[in-house]
Amino acid sequence: MTTPGLRIRGIGIDLVSIPRMRKFVKLHGQKAAELLDSSFPPRSKRALSVKHLARLFAAKEAVFKALGRSWMGIEGFQEIKVQGSPSQGFSVQCPFLPQGVVAAGRFFEGKDWAGAQVILWES
Repeated sequence: MTTPGLRIRGIGIDLVSIPRMRKFVKLHGQKAAELLDSSFPPRSKRALSVKHLARLFAAKEAVFKALGRSWMGIEGFQEIKVQGSPSQGFSVQCPFLPQGVVAAGRFFEGKDWAGAQVILWES
């Protein structure tokens, strides 16, 4: 597929083990959701979806990789906003994207893992 006027600036991919994410959620509970999903209301009664959180974690890690940057701390991780749906793909907003660069991605998953790929597009 070619996209007229756009070129690829970076590509990132990440996989997350669902059992490992389940352990993380058991250990950290509500804090896990608040760390990974900024739209998650604090002290909400909403059930934690381990698969949803694994997707978000994979997407955020894929953004770091596409940018070619190493871990930027919890604050940097929380500043990455992933918006979209598992079936339709997602967009990314974060202060680390250079001007003129947009980030888009797709989720994929298997029985015991969730993954995401991100492409940075530059005009």
